[in-house]
Amino acid sequence: MRTTHTLVCQKIKNVKKEIESLPGQYRYSIDNLLILTEELISVDIKSVILFGVSDNKDDSGNIACSHTSIIPKAVKKIKEKHNNDILVIADLCNCSYTSHGHCGTIVDGDVDNDLTLNFSKNNTLPVGHKIIVYGTLSDQFSNPIDGALIEIWQANSAGKYLHHNDKNISPIDPNFAGCCRSITSSKGYYEFITIQPGPYPYPNRGIEWRPMHIHFSVFGKSFGQRLITQMYFEGDPLINSCPMVNSIPDKKAKQSLISILDTSRSNTQKLLAYKFDIILRGTNQTFFENKKEGL
Repeated sequence: MRTTHTLVCQKIKNVKKEIESLPGQYRYSIDNLLILTEELISVDIKSVILFGVSDNKDDSGNIACSHTSIIPKAVKKIKEKHNNDILVIADLCNCSYTSHGHCGTIVDGDVDNDLTLNFSKNNTLPVGHKIIVYGTLSDQFSNPIDGALIEIWQANSAGKYLHHNDKNISPIDPNFAGCCRSITSSKGYYEFITIQPGPYPYPNRGIEWRPMHIHFSVFGKSFGQRLITQMYFEGDPLINSCPMVNSIPDKKAKQSLISILDTSRSNTQKLLAYKFDIILRGTNQTFFENKKEGL
């Protein structure tokens, strides 16, 4: 039976240092980590989770996306030594790589890419299922677009927007504003932590329902046109009956708006994670409601 053993890595050599707040748990350098993994395999412990300790930190945690970071290096060395004899799981939390210690981006003193925190009062979290939404922004050749501003806005878990024109009778969540922003990394990566939005009735021909969705706005330093799109959730039965979705004639364009449930990341971080890549142009481009031909 496979058992998971938790490890923490450091770049410098010949390190095995006990973590004061976690007696019996140690920080290992990669050389000592390889010795330990060999011992684990010998006693039939066949999987490990790696947590990185980085000396190179910045406000956005950009080093986490680099192949020179401690975790990619550790994974490579373990697989070179043990091949498929051990399963390696990498922790994806960004807090080890940010200078401020938070998982998100700090703007004006707030964690700006975490919608569960940026409007909460007295440390009270909003109502609903907490989820991760992430992806990459790229051009038609899969080149990442760095430094782009991605903004999102959405309804709360009851399908209610924090807006005076929203006539939905569902309640407002006083701890959820439903809007946030983030800057893409050097790899074009973005990430938000939010609450899964609820569907809501849409007074069109009688009453129809809008599926769960998140609005996206993309604005980059290399292009002057603000692009607007929407992200839907894989498996939502309301997508196919939504009048707005059905107003898009191209089936491939519709599919570009549906995020993918990432079960591997969901299991690792114990939050449902949805992957939504945004492509600016080309045959596989994301459908933009204000500029259908892309850039």
